[in-house]
Amino acid sequence: MAALGLTLAADTTGATQGQSIGAMPTTRSADVRGSGRADVSMLTYNVHGLPWPIAPRRTAALAAIGRHLLDLHRQGKAPRVAVLQEAFTAEAKAIARTSGYRYAAFGRDKAGRYPAPLPAGVTAASLDAGAHWWKGEGVGKWTGSGLVILSDYPIVDVRQLTYSASACAGYDCLAAKGAMLATLKLPAGALLEIATTHLNSRHATGVDDERANRGWMVQIAELRDFIASRRNAALPLLLGGDLNVGGDIVRRLGLADFAAALGGGARDGMQVLKAGGASLDQDTVRAVEHGKDWELILDGAAGKLTPERAWTPFGANGGAPLSDHLGFALAYAVGASMSKHAPAASRQRFSFRNT
Repeated sequence: MAALGLTLAADTTGATQGQSIGAMPTTRSADVRGSGRADVSMLTYNVHGLPWPIAPRRTAALAAIGRHLLDLHRQGKAPRVAVLQEAFTAEAKAIARTSGYRYAAFGRDKAGRYPAPLPAGVTAASLDAGAHWWKGEGVGKWTGSGLVILSDYPIVDVRQLTYSASACAGYDCLAAKGAMLATLKLPAGALLEIATTHLNSRHATGVDDERANRGWMVQIAELRDFIASRRNAALPLLLGGDLNVGGDIVRRLGLADFAAALGGGARDGMQVLKAGGASLDQDTVRAVEHGKDWELILDGAAGKLTPERAWTPFGANGGAPLSDHLGFALAYAVGASMSKHAPAASRQRFSFRNT
């Protein structure tokens, strides 16, 4: 197949993103069947694409991730969308070209940042107080966001956010973390919004939990404002990513507040499946118990998403996983939404996973 060069796209925040979105030259064109069904499936995967010496010997594993996604495309089993985190290196970004996906959007790099304003009542001075340069704080950004959205469906629009320079803690401050919100065109012309992010870690920051949680809380507040102001409320939205919640009560409560603050309330796709009696395979249970990676659903005024099944294309692999995270996917049916004026009792409240 002839290579279809990446195109330049204007980020609607006003910053032009070179090669941020476009058609991908692939080994085999993605097989998007013309059934007319407006269904979608999405893989959420932190690929651990950290540079040497932080994460040595990642080249082979990252290449294997791309090959496995291509194999799944050849078998007709690939999730239609994939959101990747920690795709910091060239080898990690190369997954976009080897995976069989036709379209890709890349997060901002360290040089092209347009940081969000801090939330009301938060100052840079308060966040920077007690910064530890030897833990990566206050020394600038060494890498970009590490975010990638891959799709079998055309990506028709991309909006981006970079978290405020001071909205971080510890070694995470070395990355220009942020979020990306894309609009996809599904078969029969239906539209869907996909968002991804990677929030501040906790123990891996090298600083105490209180400081790490403070950075995380500011980031999720900025993410809330970004989604609330930049999404198309008529469209359903899937937010997938490494939210770094785990079992920490501060973050669990923060995530619940985040979900409730979005119009109509966000739902956890895994929890919806379990509440409906679905059983999860062992690898998917492990991914859920990890509590770091999530897929949240936000219905639109004219469309809603219903989880139908979950699986883990990138599981334990016999004890040798390709990343320090497991990559899980959910399949959703896209249908007409409940009325936005429906009684509150008819809406499912956000609840934490209880595996």
